[in-house]
Amino acid sequence: MRWLYKIQRYVAITAIETTVVLVLAGLLMLGAGVHHWRMQQIPPLADHVVWPAADTVRTDTVQTNRAHPNAGMGNPEFGHADAGEREAGAATAASIAQYEAESPLAAAPPPPVDVNAAEATELQRLSGIGPALSQRIISYRDANGPFRSAEELQNVPGIGPKTVERIQGDIVIQMP
Repeated sequence: MRWLYKIQRYVAITAIETTVVLVLAGLLMLGAGVHHWRMQQIPPLADHVVWPAADTVRTDTVQTNRAHPNAGMGNPEFGHADAGEREAGAATAASIAQYEAESPLAAAPPPPVDVNAAEATELQRLSGIGPALSQRIISYRDANGPFRSAEELQNVPGIGPKTVERIQGDIVIQMP
C-alpha cells in the first residue's frame, strides 16, 4: 500500500478522496464484469426454421448479401451461385410469405367493445381501462342506464376526454 500513499502525496488528495476514487473504480470494474457476464447469457441464433404447418424442420443455406452490389449476380462469394439456388431462395421467400399470411398473428383485430353490454374483462381490453375503471363503468351503467354516446363515459369517475378519445375507435354504443 506504499504505492497508494505515494500517489496520494503526488496528486495531493486526501484519504477520503482516495477512498471515493477507489470505490468508483471498483464499481466501474464490477459494472464491466456484470455487462460481460450478461452478454455471455444471450443464446445463439437458431440455425434452422421450424415450419409448424408441415411439422418439419428445414435448414435453408441460401444466403444473400443485399448490401453488396454483386449480391445475387452469380458470384458464389456474395449470393446465389446458380439458377437452382435462386429458385430455392424464391421458394423459401414464398413459403415464408404464405406462413405469415396464415399465421394467427395476422388475424383480424378484435371486434369493438359494446360498453352497454360488456363485462369487466371485455372492458379491460380497452387501452387505459383496468379492473377499477371497468368496475366503475359497470356501476355507472347499472345506476344510470345505458350510455347514449361515447362522451357520456366522461361522467364515470376517472375517465376524462383523453381516455374517451383514446378508446373511441375500439368501442361501440348499442342501445339494448
